Amino acid sequence: MMKATYLLFSILAIACLSPRLISAQGLTIAPAHVVSDYNLGDKTDHLLGQKMKRVLTSSGLSSESELSRFALVPHITIVDEHTSATVPPKTTMQLSVTFDVTDMQTGNVFNSYEITVQSKGTNKANAIHHSVTALSLDTPEFKSFIGRSRSRINDFYESQVDNLVALARTHAKQGEYGLALYLLSEVPGSIASYGKVISAIEECYDLYIEVRAPQLLRQAEATWAASPNATGARKAMELLQEIPAGYKKYDKQVSAFIDKVAKKAIADDNRTWDFLEREAERRHLERISTLEAARDVAVAYALNQPQPINNIILW
Repeated sequence: MMKATYLLFSILAIACLSPRLISAQGLTIAPAHVVSDYNLGDKTDHLLGQKMKRVLTSSGLSSESELSRFALVPHITIVDEHTSATVPPKTTMQLSVTFDVTDMQTGNVFNSYEITVQSKGTNKANAIHHSVTALSLDTPEFKSFIGRSRSRINDFYESQVDNLVALARTHAKQGEYGLALYLLSEVPGSIASYGKVISAIEECYDLYIEVRAPQLLRQAEATWAASPNATGARKAMELLQEIPAGYKKYDKQVSAFIDKVAKKAIADDNRTWDFLEREAERRHLERISTLEAARDVAVAYALNQPQPINNIILW
């Protein structure tokens, strides 16, 4: 039963971790694809996206785009263009590149920054690409713009934190746990009232695991009852590994079920059990806090949602 005991520890040990061993969500501003009346081409769009990612990362703002409510959206406008009559012809372009920090849920622009660039190329597309190549975002002025945007967003969340917490609790009580945790996971930990958010995350996550954990245990028991063999054991154990972190209420039932399955699984296929041990350990190491486990639920919810504003497409 050593293997069964080890697997039980790996699956349930997270429940012993303190919910206060958490790392707060940082502010995220995700880079978006360029908005332009002229088709820039994938190469130019990608180049601008990489420049934005670098400056956001260096500013401590780059994170999972799934949890970002705000986007850095570049807009390119052709101010002037001229093609010479020489052979070969040369195209001179002057572009206005405006970066908007935009709330993707409302469309509100929190801050804007405009840069004018000029370059030459063998044709229109080539000249625009050269302009984007010459565009420098790693400047004190642009980073100051990002800093002002961060401050304004923090002020926004500070003013809305009570409303967001109340809304999240309402959704959780209605069984909409993913939406509740998603709303709370958006809030940056840098605001003064973030303690309210932590309490609400723990509360909503507790409601979630009270529903989700017994569902998974029942599914595992039904899976084993239908196929009491090595294949059934694998499927049942994989279901148990999905039990949310922090779940303690039915530890004894889970332990008894694992002991029962272990006898058959080890006897029939020791390799199956070895695999399950490694997988359980991996999941244990990945999920080291209540907040991180709650964020897993929020990310899963976010990945299944459409973008609130269709003309903003995140990288």
